[in-house]
Amino acid sequence: MAELSRAKPVTRVTIMSCDIQWEGLVEVTALLRKLKQQSRESVEDKRPRLLKALREESEVETEEEVDILMSSDIYSATLSTKSISFSRTQSGWLFREDMTERVGSFLADCFAVNSLVLESRKRREHLSEEDILRNKAVMETWSKGGNMAEHSYEPVRRQSLTSPSPNTLSWEEYITAEHGRAPHLGRELLCKESKKNFKATVAMSQDFPLGIESLLSMLEVIAPFKHFNKLREFLPNEVAPWVSCQAR
Repeated sequence: MAELSRAKPVTRVTIMSCDIQWEGLVEVTALLRKLKQQSRESVEDKRPRLLKALREESEVETEEEVDILMSSDIYSATLSTKSISFSRTQSGWLFREDMTERVGSFLADCFAVNSLVLESRKRREHLSEEDILRNKAVMETWSKGGNMAEHSYEPVRRQSLTSPSPNTLSWEEYITAEHGRAPHLGRELLCKESKKNFKATVAMSQDFPLGIESLLSMLEVIAPFKHFNKLREFLPNEVAPWVSCQAR
């Protein structure tokens, strides 16, 4: 028993396929150093194959994304809040009065949202006649609730666009052009602009648990973002001092 008590303990540890055996006290730093070196060697061995796989996949995805963009309209839409206004919704035939309705468990006052305009711009100078007809057929099928599987959405491999005709515009003509109407130096633009008016109704309740002040406090946190900052400036001046519980 005395000999057993004086014997040094033997410990065997296996970590991350690194088999190490030591007797007695061993420095932990030596173990960590060996594990780090083994991990580095394993990554170095596989790095060429990993980089090759990532590079090939990213090139394919980029080409597909470019092909999809080059076969579709360039679309931009904005919803301006500059001229927007609120007014109380009226109800009744002969005797008109402010409209109220119950939304869930809340009795809400109804407001009409006026001058809500969606402005959209569409450019298609990069499309061929075939692209325009195909996109139109797809949109018609989608709007009529047809079977979208009938159309193939596999991106077609496209060549680069042909260069536009050389421009003979001089520098003096360019810098002396009317403000906001600078001549185009590239291909001729094919741009279509449209405006669509929307009418919305908002039901607002004084009993709704979230008020304007609470909402403004939350917006203060994200106010640096310009869109939320505009909303923060818009709310106290344009709407009632309570929050919507329904919008339609």
